Amino acid sequence: MFSHKIIVFICTGNTCRSQMAAALFCDSIPCSYVEQITVCSAGLMAHAGEQPAENAILAMAQLGIDITANRAVNLSPELLEKAHLFACMSQNHVESMLNVGVSPEKIMNLNINDPYGGDLETYLKCRDLIFSKLPDVYERLGI
Repeated sequence: MFSHKIIVFICTGNTCRSQMAAALFCDSIPCSYVEQITVCSAGLMAHAGEQPAENAILAMAQLGIDITANRAVNLSPELLEKAHLFACMSQNHVESMLNVGVSPEKIMNLNINDPYGGDLETYLKCRDLIFSKLPDVYERLGI
């Protein structure tokens, strides 16, 4: 039996990659698992309350996904304690998670370069790369 799981997508500022990853995951998760997974995103150095990057909003809007109401949050002690999986965007994020005592079994590295400051095309490529990595996330969650 699949038990309730919490997945956190991790990046630096929580305005680009992790926001897009969480939204893509929520949009594409198999219907039978929607009630059994809590999906969120967080930054390791976020400016809490900051809106997603404009090009992240535009890239997601092209898929009919609206992230305009999302706001950046920092990784909380509660999420550190309760999450089942941390899907990190880079090796630096993985190392940060290990440094705060997260078990390696709870961490995966998606290897997604930061599009921050890039043009819309850069964000579209980032979005599509994130989407291509979601099957790996499903596998780690046992979906």
